[in-house]
Amino acid sequence: MPKHLRDKRFPQAQPDDRQGTTRTPPPELTAASSTTRFRQGNIGENGRKIPNDSNRWKPYSIASQNLGVNRDHSSFRDQLETPRAKAALDGLAKQTVQTVDAPQLTDAEVKYLSKIKDIRYDLKKGQRTELFHGPTLSIWADSTFVGHVPLQLAFAASTLVREEYSKNNSLKDLTIRGFNTKMAKVALEWLRSNIGKDRPQVFKRSENMEHDLETILAFQGLGMQIYVQPMVNAWYAEIKRRMPDFEWMQIIEKLAPSDEWGMFHGAAARLAHLQFYDKIQDGPAYEAFMSQNPQWVAAIKPIYEKLLTQARDGGDRAQRDLKDKKLTHKEQKDIRRKEKVDLEEAYEQLLLSRIALVKAAGRAGELHGR
Repeated sequence: MPKHLRDKRFPQAQPDDRQGTTRTPPPELTAASSTTRFRQGNIGENGRKIPNDSNRWKPYSIASQNLGVNRDHSSFRDQLETPRAKAALDGLAKQTVQTVDAPQLTDAEVKYLSKIKDIRYDLKKGQRTELFHGPTLSIWADSTFVGHVPLQLAFAASTLVREEYSKNNSLKDLTIRGFNTKMAKVALEWLRSNIGKDRPQVFKRSENMEHDLETILAFQGLGMQIYVQPMVNAWYAEIKRRMPDFEWMQIIEKLAPSDEWGMFHGAAARLAHLQFYDKIQDGPAYEAFMSQNPQWVAAIKPIYEKLLTQARDGGDRAQRDLKDKKLTHKEQKDIRRKEKVDLEEAYEQLLLSRIALVKAAGRAGELHGR
């Protein structure tokens, strides 16, 4: 090692001119000088410049200072048991938890986004595109990854995301059970691609019932049912307008997540009313289908029994049943018409009787005056 470097950077034992003995620097000075300078990246043992990586040591040094411990102490663990060290560790743990679980959205953003009911009409194009900024949310169908979506956009468009975010404001992953992965991706793609358009797409009923119902289920599963409500209403109207054929019933039963699903319950209610009013067109085929599909029988039975109860009790929606005999729609109209006629005739008779009484009283007054 060059002498000028050795003398300046690493003091060695030197002769003492006064006493003729060897003069050695204090051990702590030698250790501190060599170790500190080596770590701070000044000059290495070979005399070369060492890159400054002092930042690597800063967290350790700062932690040691905050904890009030000496890293060169023989019992570092004992020093961590001191009150000052425990308090510092507790504060560091709280700070770490707050950093990891920090809210994804600010309170102002949550308040602004919570007022949005339909992003197609409540926001302009420029306002919608601003929702693409910020943190993202990962959507999962059970254990299958569906895709990413900006959290602000998902919060504004989905009631499900709002509900889950209210429980966990550091929400990063949303898992939906029993979800159709393919149609879920279609729903997310619609959300991404249409938000930047001047006129986002409006869903309408098509002739393909299975495709439409899969789309409806995907949007409902994501908490975005408002965007497919026109399609839902159109299919409700179609089921109510005509006799649901067996193919429809099989599709609805196959896709229904439960017996409480609106489309399944609506079709069951329609069949119960048709059965109640004897409007089933092909009775034998209908009975054969029901014998092979007990889930429809189980769904129709309580609705049909409710109609019978309302009929016996003279309910408003179901027509009256005289002596436990069902009445056809025409018979019920005839009864109401007859009741109306009877009331009109009774009222007319009442008026005539009053007129007769007035006339009689007038004649009596005239006779009394005479």
